Amino acid sequence: MQSIRKQLLIGAIGAMVALLVASGTFLFIMVRKSLLDQFDDALVEQAEVLSSGVEIKSGLVVFDNEDFDMDEFQRDDGGAYLQIFTDGDVVVYRSPSLKETSLTYGPDENEGPVIGWIDLPGGRNGRAAYLYFAPAIDEEDNSESEIAMATARRDRIELILARDIAPVMATLGRLELILLAFGAGTIAIAAALLHAVINRAITPLDALASAIGTVKPDDLSTVIAIRGCPAELRPVVDRLNEMLACLKQAFDRERGFSADVAHELRTPLAGIRSTLEVALSRERTAPEYESTLRDCLDVADDMQAMVENLLTLARLDSGEFEVVPEETTLDTLLESTFAPMRSDFAARSINVHWHVEKDLQLESDTALLRIVARNVFDNALSYTNDGGWVDIAARSNGARAVLRVRNSGCGISREQAKNVFGRFWQGDTSRSMTGAHYGLGLSLVQKIAITLGGTAEVELGEDGVFGINITVPKTMLRA
Repeated sequence: MQSIRKQLLIGAIGAMVALLVASGTFLFIMVRKSLLDQFDDALVEQAEVLSSGVEIKSGLVVFDNEDFDMDEFQRDDGGAYLQIFTDGDVVVYRSPSLKETSLTYGPDENEGPVIGWIDLPGGRNGRAAYLYFAPAIDEEDNSESEIAMATARRDRIELILARDIAPVMATLGRLELILLAFGAGTIAIAAALLHAVINRAITPLDALASAIGTVKPDDLSTVIAIRGCPAELRPVVDRLNEMLACLKQAFDRERGFSADVAHELRTPLAGIRSTLEVALSRERTAPEYESTLRDCLDVADDMQAMVENLLTLARLDSGEFEVVPEETTLDTLLESTFAPMRSDFAARSINVHWHVEKDLQLESDTALLRIVARNVFDNALSYTNDGGWVDIAARSNGARAVLRVRNSGCGISREQAKNVFGRFWQGDTSRSMTGAHYGLGLSLVQKIAITLGGTAEVELGEDGVFGINITVPKTMLRA
């Protein structure tokens, strides 16, 4: 399992090592170049000084400069070597430090000094300045004829001044050790500091893990809170709290669902039991037994309808319900669904007003649309006051069809209206109607509307007017 702490530490130290190596290498190269440039400049300057002491006197090349007698040219370990040639490769001067050895001839250059590497006696490395020049003619010690002859035949002189580079290399070696020691120390100190900083930075993650560990499956009301939570973790904490809240609501709904189902089934089952007990309490006529059985069958039908609604809701929730679009006209579907209920509305003297657009073509799942219409009509029938009215309207609105069903006699408040799509919620809070209505109809209406790509909304008007507005696409997209 990968550790964020370990990855951050390795990544930060790796980046620092790379930076130190790059900067140290660059610094070493620049210092080395600077030291060699200084060494070479001093070498050229000394070679030019030495060349100024080379003269021609009485036709001979002479060396009139006390620099030729410097101690470093006299000793074997002086580290300085000097050799002078004429054009004919004739050695006219060799410093005592060279003994019997000779320096390598330099490149054939006509102007300016040349700097390069050279092998010194004993196999050591050195730097050499190759200087080409014409010696000066001493006019005081030469006659006019000698001066003219010397000028005409003046040979070009090659001066080679070489020095041992060991002191510079020793300095560079010490610099390399210093850089390595500094880099190692810096990395060690940085690693310790980074470890402390990263541990401190990751503390909120540890706190988050501990907070999550305190959440118990049977108590999801815990709110995760981290003291000093960084901005990067705030969205994570917020999403976790939202998820816990959703899980709590889901579990609460599950527990409430079980209680609601038990409550809704208990009353009709008790009704069946009491009806049968009364029927069996004494001898009955055949018509009386038939009436009792029909009452029990009606209750069983209502219970079956509730179970079927629950199964439909479960299939819609899980996405297992197969939606089959087919062409239909909305006015025909509404009228055919309302027809079996017409006598129930008439029995309660409820006036039904139709404002349905004719020949409104739809391509949708007609079975689901019929369930929507039946439940909306049944809800209006159940909660409209006797002698009241129901208004059924349907029209086209662009690419959507709108169904609006309103009824009088509504006795719920605006706060209660927010719960009408809740499962097992009923406007009759005393549940006096239990056994005939189970509070699932409008939940099913909303779920089907969403499944068909539409919406279901509640409308609460003045003077107890309640309405349900449903919109669905006139043409469903086929899967």
